[in-house]
Amino acid sequence: MASIANKPLPPGASTELSEVAKWVHTSDARFAVMGNAKFCTNHEKLLSKTAKLLDIFLPELPKAPLERAVIVICFDEPTPVPIDAGWVAYFMPVQEVQGVTIDDHTLYSNHYVQLDHNVTVSGKFYGLAFLFRFEPRNRLERMSNFLKRALKKG
Repeated sequence: MASIANKPLPPGASTELSEVAKWVHTSDARFAVMGNAKFCTNHEKLLSKTAKLLDIFLPELPKAPLERAVIVICFDEPTPVPIDAGWVAYFMPVQEVQGVTIDDHTLYSNHYVQLDHNVTVSGKFYGLAFLFRFEPRNRLERMSNFLKRALKKG
């Protein structure tokens, strides 16, 4: 099992995360049960509510992602969270938490963890994940990206 290290939220992220926390507790967030958890289904509003928070996290990334997504999950019991190959998740609690674990590692309030493999999350809380894909999915996409870069230079 890989180590999971808590990292403090970047400056300004706590303020933006508290705004997201207020919103996820409203009926506007709309949650649907999938498996052992509830997922936010108002994707358009979720994107707008997390836009400033995402802008704070982008400088933390090692390079520009090819794709990105955001999800909010309401956890009530131990839940497997799959991280697809090639994707990285920056996962954080939306509100103050106690007793939350990811694969037996404690998750702290005002911190995030970087995940690149499947995990099991335990606790009763709302979690937010920014998902980033940095590598092309296949040979055709790699070739397409190469050609785009070559055309920009020429």
